[in-house]
Amino acid sequence: MSLLATAFVALLSSFGHCYFMCGGFGILINSLSKRLKFPFLALFLYHLFRILLYIFLAFIFYSFSYLLFVSDFSKGIVFFVLGLFMILLSLSLLFRFKLLHILENSYIFDKILLFMKNKVRLDSYFGLCFLGALNGLLPCGLVYFYLALALSQSTLYQALLVMSIFGLCTLFSMMIFAKLSFLFSELFIKSSSYIAYLIILSYGLYLAYTGLALSR
Repeated sequence: MSLLATAFVALLSSFGHCYFMCGGFGILINSLSKRLKFPFLALFLYHLFRILLYIFLAFIFYSFSYLLFVSDFSKGIVFFVLGLFMILLSLSLLFRFKLLHILENSYIFDKILLFMKNKVRLDSYFGLCFLGALNGLLPCGLVYFYLALALSQSTLYQALLVMSIFGLCTLFSMMIFAKLSFLFSELFIKSSSYIAYLIILSYGLYLAYTGLALSR
C-alpha cells in the first residue's frame, strides 16, 4: 500500500471508527486540558505522546518480526498470516463480528487507568503525556491493522513512517472533527468508514496472495 493510500485510509476511518471509539476519551482530554494554563500545549503533548507510542510499537514489533524474515519462505508465511489477519479484521469492522469485541476489549486498559488515577495527577501536563501514551495502548482494530501494515514494510524506516502517518491523520478526528461533526451527515460518516474497511480487506487479500506466492 502506498503512503498516499495509507493516509487516505487513516483519514477516512477517522471520520467514523476513531471518532466514535475514542470520542469519550477525547471529551475527557479536552476537559482536563482546559484546567491548565496552556490548553493547546496540553493537547499537543497528549497527541505527541499518543503518536510516539504508535511509533514505538512499530519499532518493537518490526524489530521482532525482522528475525523471522530469514528467507522468502518465512517472509511469505508472515505476509500470509498478516494478510489473513487484515481480512478477518476488515470483516469484523464491516459486520461487527465478535472478533472485534475481543480485540478491542479494554479491560486491561481500564485497570491501568484506574490504578494510575490515584498516582498521577491527570489534570497536569505530565498527566496528559501519560494519558496520550495510554491511549496509544487502547485496544483498537485500526491500530492493529496499521501495526500489521507496518510489519509488511521492507524497511524499519517505512514501518515507522506508516505509524507516523496513521497517528497524524487521526489528529483530524481527535482535534478537529469533534468540533465540526455537525457539518457531516451520518451517511457520509458511515460511508467513509466502509470505504476504509473495504480498502483494508483488499490489501489483506493482496498481502495474503503475495505471502502464498513467496512461500511456494
